[in-house]
Amino acid sequence: MQSAASSHSSTCSQPYSLNVSSSSSSSSSSSDWVELKQQDQQQLQQQQQQRKQQQQGEFGVGGALLSQLGQPQAILFDMDGVLADVSKSYRQAIVATAADYGVTVTPENITAMKHRGDANNDWVVTRRLILADPSHNKSMDTSLDAITEHFERHYKVLRDTERLIPTHKLLAALAKRYPLAVVTGRPRQDAEYFLRVAGIAQYFTTGVCMEDGPAKPDPTVVLIALSRLGIRSAARRDQYTVMIGDTPDDIRAAVAAQCGVVPIGLPPAHETDAASVLYRVGAAHVLRDIEDLGVLFALDGYPSTSFCGEQLYGSYAGSSSNNSTVAPMQETNVGLEASRSGPRRRQYATTRKTKETQVQVDLLIDGTGKSNVSTGVGFLDHMFCALAKHGRFDLTLLCQGDLHIDDHHTVEDCALTLGTAFKHALGEPRGITRFGNAMAPLDEALSRAVVDISGRPHCEVDLQLKREKIGECSAEMLEHAIESFATAAGITLHVDVLRGRNDHHRAESAFKALAIALRIAVSRTNFNDIPSTKGVL
Repeated sequence: MQSAASSHSSTCSQPYSLNVSSSSSSSSSSSDWVELKQQDQQQLQQQQQQRKQQQQGEFGVGGALLSQLGQPQAILFDMDGVLADVSKSYRQAIVATAADYGVTVTPENITAMKHRGDANNDWVVTRRLILADPSHNKSMDTSLDAITEHFERHYKVLRDTERLIPTHKLLAALAKRYPLAVVTGRPRQDAEYFLRVAGIAQYFTTGVCMEDGPAKPDPTVVLIALSRLGIRSAARRDQYTVMIGDTPDDIRAAVAAQCGVVPIGLPPAHETDAASVLYRVGAAHVLRDIEDLGVLFALDGYPSTSFCGEQLYGSYAGSSSNNSTVAPMQETNVGLEASRSGPRRRQYATTRKTKETQVQVDLLIDGTGKSNVSTGVGFLDHMFCALAKHGRFDLTLLCQGDLHIDDHHTVEDCALTLGTAFKHALGEPRGITRFGNAMAPLDEALSRAVVDISGRPHCEVDLQLKREKIGECSAEMLEHAIESFATAAGITLHVDVLRGRNDHHRAESAFKALAIALRIAVSRTNFNDIPSTKGVL
């Protein structure tokens, strides 16, 4: 561990202010500020040169195998969406400001604008949304200064709705081990206000705000944070810094910074495709929850699971690995044993790696229907999301496959890995219904699925598909996906489309019927026996 990490405990013993010197006079603060800015510029020039050299070196971030890197030198946090829940503050201030100009803006409009990139400044985002609507009040001043004034007036009213996302336990444990920094596009006064109100300033060694440099995705603010932490470059593979962000601009800034910066995404919970977007722009891993950092870095008081290492970190954003081995299928240790307070948590996470595909699956059987799916085959993503939603499974399924050949290996391996996760998450089939059957319509199409958690893999499937492809997914591979899932899960499946004219409707109704039948079959009963006359399945 480098000096930045080993000596950080003394630097974070006092609450950090984003001002240069919170205890000095204004004149002293001003001179310190000028001096610090000059130091930043000098160090920034050095780091930019190092970054150019490393762009051709071995420290690519998107496909970095973090499991081989050890502990980070430091952790950088974006603020909005990572430390602070701004859904009722900044997001609502955008909506309210647009309304001042006679424009209706929805959360979906804001998300779409953020996903386009170069949208780290919410004042700029608001102005773009207003000007994009031809019905906006043209008698009003639409300069950035005028819109900023409206925005800040609304924000001052809304800012106390902001909620701290990570727990104090997590931040304290991280700060005990690593230097932490805030890298935010907020104005300094807004950032300091949240740190103060949330009571978390003491955990951070330094911070970089709007006034310090251009907005992300420009990497300047990231490089300034590294400079202030005393991190000059990553001279060795095990010297790296993590940056956690929730938007494409955050990830792009980390990627562009190089210098051993590894981007980790934290997608907003309400944005169903956010995880795949973050992976596409270069995230080395995407968290489901900020508290997963405790597991990721094996902090005291957090469970140790098989996620640690490559399975959790993943390298799905550009890995060129040609590994021909299949990763061992190991259960997480979370909730494997029945707890004193209730039944065990039926969850399993695994990876599958071949020369053709890399697949990561995390399945929680007793979930709510949430999903993060990105296979590269759009219609397959749609089917797996439907399976999770109507089966009430929480599913993360991510794949990089050889789609330049065709979709066969990707579809097959995703289904096999999902089936394996299902089998191990279910565990011993004790106290379950075992059998499930369901019918699901989609307009003119009607499908039936019958499930037996039998321990004997068998599948009969007839989707009655007529087209060669649905989107970019081969029609024949949809049947093969169901067969592969049944084989790996060790269950008996009968899935039939009874009628229909539209292939999209036929396929989707079949996956929905399968989801409902699986939900029934795995449902718990009031008995604790194996549902078989043999006493075993």
